[in-house]
Amino acid sequence: MITTRSRFLRIGRIAGISLILAAVACSAAWLGTSSARSPGAGKASIGAAEASSIESMKRVQAEVIVVPFETATRMGLRTAMASLPSQARTLPPFSGTLAIDQNALSRVYSRFPGEVVSLGTTVDPKLEVRNLRVGDRVTKGQALAVVSSVTLGEKKSELVDALSKLRRDEDVLAALLDPASAGSVPPRSIRDATRDVESDRVAVARAERTLRSWGLSAEEVAAIRGEASDLAKPSAKPGNLSSWPLSVLTAPRDGILIEHNTSTSAIVDPSTPLFLVADLSHLAVWAHVYEEDLPLLQSLPQPTRWTVNVPSRPGTSFAGTLDTVGAVIHPDQHTAMVSGVVANADGSLRSGMFVTVTVELPPVRGEIEIPSEALIEDGRESIVFVRSATDRTSITRQRVKVIRRFQDVVYLATSAGSVRVGDEVITAGSLLLNEAMNELPAPHP
Repeated sequence: MITTRSRFLRIGRIAGISLILAAVACSAAWLGTSSARSPGAGKASIGAAEASSIESMKRVQAEVIVVPFETATRMGLRTAMASLPSQARTLPPFSGTLAIDQNALSRVYSRFPGEVVSLGTTVDPKLEVRNLRVGDRVTKGQALAVVSSVTLGEKKSELVDALSKLRRDEDVLAALLDPASAGSVPPRSIRDATRDVESDRVAVARAERTLRSWGLSAEEVAAIRGEASDLAKPSAKPGNLSSWPLSVLTAPRDGILIEHNTSTSAIVDPSTPLFLVADLSHLAVWAHVYEEDLPLLQSLPQPTRWTVNVPSRPGTSFAGTLDTVGAVIHPDQHTAMVSGVVANADGSLRSGMFVTVTVELPPVRGEIEIPSEALIEDGRESIVFVRSATDRTSITRQRVKVIRRFQDVVYLATSAGSVRVGDEVITAGSLLLNEAMNELPAPHP
């Protein structure tokens, strides 16, 4: 009973294949049939012809089937050549977001606690002088604000005091070492005077280092030294005491002022950034890439060129480079974060914009390119049918490993027993061939 049932199932499937082949050839047969022929006779002749075509196919090996030329024509078999990758391909677009490049962002702090006594100014298009605002362009070294700090005044005064004491102690030591006083000065007094001079020099160095660590330039420290020398003169007059505690905050780079967090008379401290200056001539790009595309991206030389498109501005694209492929896969989205930069010379791009990114792949060595129509997949394996170069009726079913897919082509890994360059692969009718091969009995070893 089991044998009989299997036989009927096989006959039924072969009959199904016959009906499919009949549908392929039906139009040509119908047009070629004389109007005098009856419809019943036409159907009977087509069914008989297709049945004989199915019977003419033979499975000569486990993965080889022989298809006569007449049957191949009725099935509409078409072929194409497997070849090496011939042109660059573009991966499907990645979605991402623009952001400010952290390496092009500078935060400006007050180095001392104090009070803001004035803000930086600029000239607007109407040639009017006004205070700086968010969005203004600034240049490196431009004054952003002036802070009056008691702490700075005290540290400057400490340096002046240390310089004054050093000068006095040096004069005392010089007098003790005067040859005219030789023999009349106790050695201990000379040692004490020498020690005082050394201590004064250490105090001066400490005061200078403190001021330099707070950002005062060598010129500013030299000016304090000069003022201390002037004060040592008998006819010295006090300098401009109003500028003594003032510290000027300047822009550390050329860029755009994107944050302004203070105002005149505000009390500030060194822990809070007062200004943010960013170079927006380029922006960072953060994009999500599916994990199956990561090996290919990682195999490309870094940095990799990419093209950034802004959906809100159709038809425009911007050049950039991919710099880093993230090391963590998102557990829900199965994507990794990749980052890079995009040129923004005209300033038309904005941080926070939604973008799509495309990467062009150069032809890769060690791969085989075939039309996507030649590939059969059922979720378990990938199959390609290859026509023999010596016997045109012989077609071999080969299992292949797909590296990546595009709409029109598929790239296969090169391996023993797989498709090779120059092979003629079946692009139309392969599904029918696969069904026929599965139903026809395999030859006995």
